[in-house]
Amino acid sequence: MRPENLDTVLNILGTEVKKAGKHFYLQGDFHGRAFDRPFASTKAELELVKNLDVLDGYILYETANFTKINSNGNVEGSPELLRVL
Repeated sequence: MRPENLDTVLNILGTEVKKAGKHFYLQGDFHGRAFDRPFASTKAELELVKNLDVLDGYILYETANFTKINSNGNVEGSPELLRVL
């Protein structure tokens, strides 16, 4: 879907959701997510939430790809995701 079409759809749905007295959240697209890959789409989704008044927040989905167990056996967070957040 083109970004301008997504904005239109979210505004239409969000307006109706607000009329019903409910909250409206955008869930992130987790397809293609991996620990070492760039999170450009996550950054774009977060900007979308900031810019659309009908959205109440963002659901960061598929957290398994945001962390890994390093060679010391410790949980390590994705540095790329930290930059985006």
